[in-house]
Amino acid sequence: MVLGQKDIATSINERDLIPNVYTLQFGLLQTGNRTSTSVPSAEAIINWSVKGQQQRRIVTIASGVAVSGMCDSVSVKIRDTSITTEGAEAIPYAVQTTLTMGVRPSTGQPPSLTTTINQVVDGSSTGGVSFTVPVNAGVMSFMVLACGDSGAVPNLTDIVAQVIGSGGILLAAYYPLITGGWIPLPAGAYAVTVLNNAGEETNADVNVIWGIEG
Repeated sequence: MVLGQKDIATSINERDLIPNVYTLQFGLLQTGNRTSTSVPSAEAIINWSVKGQQQRRIVTIASGVAVSGMCDSVSVKIRDTSITTEGAEAIPYAVQTTLTMGVRPSTGQPPSLTTTINQVVDGSSTGGVSFTVPVNAGVMSFMVLACGDSGAVPNLTDIVAQVIGSGGILLAAYYPLITGGWIPLPAGAYAVTVLNNAGEETNADVNVIWGIEG
C-alpha cells in the first residue's frame, strides 16, 4: 500500500473453509519515514460467507484490531484512507492480515470504523453536524468524541447526540459525554447529529466513531 494513493488491494480470499467461527487480525506497518503529515490509515472490507449468504463488515485498521465471524469462505480487501497534504511524500506501508479459527477475545472494545475527520460545531448553530451511518458495514453502536477549541473538555451537557431515522424522525437523544463509551444504535438509524449548546463563540471539534459487530 502507498500512503494517500487511495488504492485497494486483496489481502485474503479463502474458499472451502470448514464452517466455523473465524477471527481476522490486522496489523499496520509503516516501511518509510514517519512524520506528522505521513501517518498511514486504511480500512478492511470484509465479506464473510456461509453457503453463499454474505455478511459485510468494514473496520478501520490498527495493530491488534480483530474481527470474528461465522463463515465457510471469506474475502478481505484493504483500502487506503490516509489523509495527506499537497506535495506529501508517497510513503509505502504494509497491512498484515491473519485468519485463525476461533472467536476473538472479549475486550469490551468492538472493532471500529472512522469515516470522517473532526468537524467544527458552532456554539450558536441550532443545526449541528450530521454523521451518516455507514451502509452495509455492520454498525451496531457509536461513540462521540468532543473537545473545545482550546482542547479543553466541554461541559458535560453542552454536547447532545440525536439519532435520526428515515424521514428525519428522532429515534433517540443522549448526552454522550455523560453516557460515555459506546452507545447502542437503534434499529432504523440513518444518521447521528451532534449539537453544541455551549453558546455563541464557543465552538467544539467533534467526531463520531462507529462500533462494528464482530
